Amino acid sequence: MPAAGNHVLQVILDTTGTNFIGTTNWVGTSFVDGKQLGTNWVFTSNPPIGAAGLGQTILSSSTGIQYVYLRFPPHRLSSGNNRFSAGVSVGTAFTNTVVVAAAKPSYQWFDNGLPINGATNASLILNPVATSDAGADYYVVITNSFGSITSAVASLTVYTNPVFSAAYPTAYTNPITLFGGTNDSGTNYAGSSPMLSVSALGGQPITYQWLTNGVAVGGATGASYRFTNCQLSSPANFACIASNSYGRATNAWSMSYVHAPTAPYPQTVLAFQPLGYWRLNEGPDDSAGDNGVLALDYGSGNNGIYTNAVFGVTGYSLNEPGITGVYFSSFANPDSDAFNIQGVGFGAPAGSNAIFSVTTWALGFASQTSGAGILAKGYGGAEQFVLDVFGGKYRFAVRDAAGNLYSATATAGPSGGWEVPSSGCAMKSIVM
Repeated sequence: MPAAGNHVLQVILDTTGTNFIGTTNWVGTSFVDGKQLGTNWVFTSNPPIGAAGLGQTILSSSTGIQYVYLRFPPHRLSSGNNRFSAGVSVGTAFTNTVVVAAAKPSYQWFDNGLPINGATNASLILNPVATSDAGADYYVVITNSFGSITSAVASLTVYTNPVFSAAYPTAYTNPITLFGGTNDSGTNYAGSSPMLSVSALGGQPITYQWLTNGVAVGGATGASYRFTNCQLSSPANFACIASNSYGRATNAWSMSYVHAPTAPYPQTVLAFQPLGYWRLNEGPDDSAGDNGVLALDYGSGNNGIYTNAVFGVTGYSLNEPGITGVYFSSFANPDSDAFNIQGVGFGAPAGSNAIFSVTTWALGFASQTSGAGILAKGYGGAEQFVLDVFGGKYRFAVRDAAGNLYSATATAGPSGGWEVPSSGCAMKSIVM
C-alpha cells in the first residue's frame, strides 16, 4: 500500500461479456495510483450491484484490501412478475412484482398516474379486485439516493361474467351480432360432421353447455362440440352457453344442409368426416377477381374469403362434369387465394401428437419449380403447415412451436394436369 497522503482510487467493473481477461462473466478490479490491488474479482453469476468502494478481506493484512462492491442508481429493471397486461377475476387477488438492481431502493406504485396510498413495496397487491379496477394502468417508480427508474405499465382486465373472445364458425355475413347473436354458419353437406367451438374470458371456472334446437346435449360440456354425420333433417339451430359464478353468455348458429355429391371422390372425402371441405366451385365469375366472395366450407362452415380469383375453371373431374374449380395466381398483387379461414386448429400439448391430413385437387404448371402454396396455415415463410411445390416437386412441411421446419418431398411435381397432391402429419410436440 502507498504511504499516507492523497492517492487516486479506480474501481472498474466490466459487464460487456467480452472483457479484459477473456471470460463471459462480469469482472471487477481496483487500482491505487495505477497499481492493482489484489486480483480480479470474477462474478460467476452476474448479481444486482450493491455498493462501490474497497473492502478488507484479511483484517490483519493490508494486502488483503481489494475491490469488493460497486454502487449505482437503479439501472436494471428485470421482469420478475412485472406484467405488461393481466387479467383477473373480480373478488380475487392480483399481485404485480418488480425486481430491480439498486442499493436501498424505495418504491411507489401508481394507478392511472396517481400514487396509491401505502403501495410502497416491490409488490403491488390488490385484494380483493373490484370491478372498478378494470382498465387501470399500474406502474412503479423505484428510487434511491442516486436516481430513479420507472417500470413498464401493466394494464388490468377484470373478468366477471363470461365474454366470448372467439366463436367458430365465423359469421362473415353477420359480424355485428357475432359472439352474442345468431351466426349463419353457411351450408353443410349431409354426411359431414361439423365442428363448433368457442373461447370465453371471464371469472374462472367457466363451464359450457351445448344445445341443439334448444335442447341440452348430454355430455357436450366442453369448449368444442362436433355434430357427427349430419343429415337433411338434422337440427338447424346450435348454441353454446358459457356460465360462471357471475352470469352466463350464449352464442348461437343456424345451419342448413344440402345433398352431398355422389361422385366417388367427394364421397371418399366425406367418409373421413373432415374438419373442413372447401369445394371452391363458387360462381359465376365477375371478371374482377371475385374479391370478398365466400369460399364455402361444406364440412364445418368455416368459410374463407376469395381475393383475386377466377371462377369457372373446367376439367376438374370426368366424374363431376358440372363442377368447376377456381384459378389462382392470375393476379400477382395482392395475393390470390381463399384466405381468413378460422376455427381450424392443429395444436397439441407438449409431448403429445397432433395428427392431421390434407388433400386437394390441383392443376399445376409443369414449369413451376418453387412456391405455389396450394394449402397452408400461415403465410410469408412462417407457415405452420404448407402443401406446396419445392424444387419442382410437391412438398408437405410443418413447423413446431420453436419454428423448426420438418418436410417431406414427393418424387414428382406438377405435370400440367389435374392431380391429388395430398399429405399428412403426425409430429411430436407440434404447437400451432
